[in-house]
Amino acid sequence: MVLLITDSLDEHSDAIALLSEGQSSFFRFNVDFALHYTFLFEGFYWEISDPYRSINSEQVTHVFVRKPFQSLGHNFQLPDEAPIQADRDWAIAQLRVIILELISFEKYRGHLKLLQYPFLEQDCKALQMHLAQKYFKTPKWKYFWQATPYEVVGQQCIKPIAQKLLHDNRFLFTTTVTDQVLSAYTPWFLQDIVEAEKDLTIVYINKKCFGFVLDRTQFEGLDWRSSIFEKEQKWLAYTLPTELETKCVALMQELKMDYGRFDFLIDKQDELHFLEVNPNGEWGWLDSYADNGIFATFMKELDLEILHNPFVSSKK
Repeated sequence: MVLLITDSLDEHSDAIALLSEGQSSFFRFNVDFALHYTFLFEGFYWEISDPYRSINSEQVTHVFVRKPFQSLGHNFQLPDEAPIQADRDWAIAQLRVIILELISFEKYRGHLKLLQYPFLEQDCKALQMHLAQKYFKTPKWKYFWQATPYEVVGQQCIKPIAQKLLHDNRFLFTTTVTDQVLSAYTPWFLQDIVEAEKDLTIVYINKKCFGFVLDRTQFEGLDWRSSIFEKEQKWLAYTLPTELETKCVALMQELKMDYGRFDFLIDKQDELHFLEVNPNGEWGWLDSYADNGIFATFMKELDLEILHNPFVSSKK
């Protein structure tokens, strides 16, 4: 089955649709009217449905991408019944990332045809989570939007998909939701909660790993970033077990990445749970005096060296 990812105003897509008329093996997805569809991306499975038919990851054989975002900013509208009209730009940002994730995922699977968009598979969290399952525990997750409110049974967490501020300049950090109803017509990223005692982050530079842990008693809530300006947090250097380092290297090789920052949670049984590997994650605060080896390793990869360190003199 063929999936055409495009927008409602593209004439080339109109022609393809007309020439394919009557063929049940063709499905057109107009991104600028995405909320007219129901969308689910969970684990290794995705499904897109309009009022009449659907397509899913088990049916698709070819994916063609034709200017999916050219009219998104102009045509995308939250329905009148959507609860927060002011967050239209936030919803667009989340939606755009989900579509890019879907395209990258299908590129990895070998279904993207004729036009090889420069989407990087390593930016695809869905693919990361899928490949990471071979090496680490991974909490269940899904991307979705639908025309009806979604009831969360029990306790899970919502996460931002795109790094976009809400209309009132707040940022949606990872947040617990317990027996709550999530708004319709909103792209959501929902994940199971890990009862963790520590955060573990690993800076990866071309097969070299630098680990640091943070005790979660140092902040409230699920996301340590939400309180970085309110309370000092002390990340401690962490010696990685050889097995863990080997698994990190193996996953990065599968993702074809030589640089990134892993995020894990460590539970009460001292087991690791993989969250993501950010292909351009920040790490400067972990080597703020340039004496932990990260800056030195990073610069060496660029054929540079530290001739003078102005930061170490300010170290207390």
